[in-house]
Amino acid sequence: MPLTAEKPYILHVDDDKDFQSLFYYTFNSSFKIEMVQDAREALAAASEKNFDAIVTDYEMPKMNGIELLNELKK
Repeated sequence: MPLTAEKPYILHVDDDKDFQSLFYYTFNSSFKIEMVQDAREALAAASEKNFDAIVTDYEMPKMNGIELLNELKK
């Protein structure tokens, strides 16, 4: 029986629910995806879980995607 690797765990951050749904249905067969809708939720999720990658929208209220990634690097 072949060994099966776990799917990479992705955090997807986007305030557009329609785009989140599209992303999920496009990639959920290849990745385990957790979705949040703002930077605050992303920071909380990243402090509790280990993600293999983070995919973020650039334009979001209060904190844009680049600012979020800079906070996550700290």
